[in-house]
Amino acid sequence: MKKNFSFVNEIQPEFYSDSKESVFESLMYEYERVIFRSIITSFGLDVFIKDQYGGDVDTIHNVRNIGSDSKMAYKSKKNYALYNEYIEQNKYSYIHKSTTGELSKNEDNDYHNRNKKYQTTIHNARQNAMESTSGVIKDAYTGKDIAFSKHAPADQKASLDHVLAAKTIHDDRGRILSGLNGPDLANSPENLAFTNSSLNSSMRDKDIPDYVASHPELPDYVKNSMIDEYNQAKASYDRKINQAYYFDFNNPNCRQFYKDAACKSLLRGGQMALRQAMGFLITELYFSIRDEWQHCDKTMAGSFNAIQNGLKKWSISVKQNYEDILFHFGEDFLSGVMSSITNTLCNTLFTTTENIGRIIRQSWASVVEATSIILFNPNEKYFCDRLTSAAKVLASGASAIVGVSVQEAIHVKLADIGVADTINDIISDFTGCLCTGLLSVSLLFYIDNDPFANYIENILGSNAENLKNQEILFKQYCAELEHIDLERFNYEISYIYDLSATLQNAVDDKEINGILKQAALDLDLPSLWEDETLENKMNDPSWTLIF
Repeated sequence: MKKNFSFVNEIQPEFYSDSKESVFESLMYEYERVIFRSIITSFGLDVFIKDQYGGDVDTIHNVRNIGSDSKMAYKSKKNYALYNEYIEQNKYSYIHKSTTGELSKNEDNDYHNRNKKYQTTIHNARQNAMESTSGVIKDAYTGKDIAFSKHAPADQKASLDHVLAAKTIHDDRGRILSGLNGPDLANSPENLAFTNSSLNSSMRDKDIPDYVASHPELPDYVKNSMIDEYNQAKASYDRKINQAYYFDFNNPNCRQFYKDAACKSLLRGGQMALRQAMGFLITELYFSIRDEWQHCDKTMAGSFNAIQNGLKKWSISVKQNYEDILFHFGEDFLSGVMSSITNTLCNTLFTTTENIGRIIRQSWASVVEATSIILFNPNEKYFCDRLTSAAKVLASGASAIVGVSVQEAIHVKLADIGVADTINDIISDFTGCLCTGLLSVSLLFYIDNDPFANYIENILGSNAENLKNQEILFKQYCAELEHIDLERFNYEISYIYDLSATLQNAVDDKEINGILKQAALDLDLPSLWEDETLENKMNDPSWTLIF
């Protein structure tokens, strides 16, 4: 029977590969690329991303610092215009008779006499006092009795005070940003307290902490009581402002905040993706031209040819790696979005500087890339290799963060001693780059030579490159096995087993020769001397026997 397929003929002895690549050269080349890309993106390409003092979105915390902080300003022109319009159209009036220390019309504005809540509070308190304590109530600040009588002395006459000053609430940029009504907030029960008319008139439109600081003669218990009342009222007030601006989606100002945050996040994501993509392209361009330059003739023509060949090599590399570029583009876009969101969240609690913004961006870029390597394994690496790659990404990111911090610290110190801005920028940038480079080299070298990592690698496989090559070959064999006749395969295995037993029982060379000839026919193995006899081929001087 003619055998049309033989699995025996498909066995390849080069299944086991042996890599003899220079580990040292590979490491140094990898170090160069990682460090160059880190420096070029962190320092050279940051011109595409403008980090702002206080983030990219207006927050309650930041707008309240406008005026007291010279570097702080509105991020949104719309919010700036709305504030100016409100202040222009809603003037706060304060009427006071200095001769007697009494108010001519109390405070004749929407916060006082013309406010229904304010007047109702006074009326209800007076009625309750007349019914239960003969018109006497407790002073919220001094703890003494005060009366509603018109004939009572000023230090014993009841007067309703805004714990958090009405003028402060009226002018509060955070309150205006939230869109809440000033008189309603000022006259909420948490912000109203009865005290004596003398103390109330003395405070006028000052906040309690400022008033206490300017009147050291006040008894300590009075100061403490006033501060406690103020802190409780301020906490309640801030809670309402934050709730309205950050969490009340029925509030148009809240919706505008999230709209601004989303737009700025997407913009920052695009900027980060563009920066990283350009960093990759510049890195590939530099190393492509450099590799050609190192081996070229250092003449004008040789240099031109090296640049030309480097550009061609770079173009081919970009085309071959466009999927990786797109994948990293998505990573960097996500890191940009997350860094913007994080920066905005931070600015709801404290003001971030430009340097902090850069650190947040770099941190997210490293975290997203490292997470992607571990979870998605875009380059199909073994788990140990993924951990090592992720560690290198985090190490490079940490180095860049330290470099940025050093750059900022040097810049501030040089500015303090009066160094010119141009010289300051050069020195601080150089120092930051140097620090980033040295730290990156140190960390990368340590990661590659870490005894624990090497131990893990030895457990998982001492020759990772060989395993990778075997994986490729194994996949090829699997593809071929899909086309193998299993019945035929089993027949051949059984035949070879029987053939081995027959050869062991052969008595002489002649019998062995006959057995092998028959086996070659059965397995359809090609003859080494083709269609002729061995004797005829041996007599042919042009024939070469190849095994």
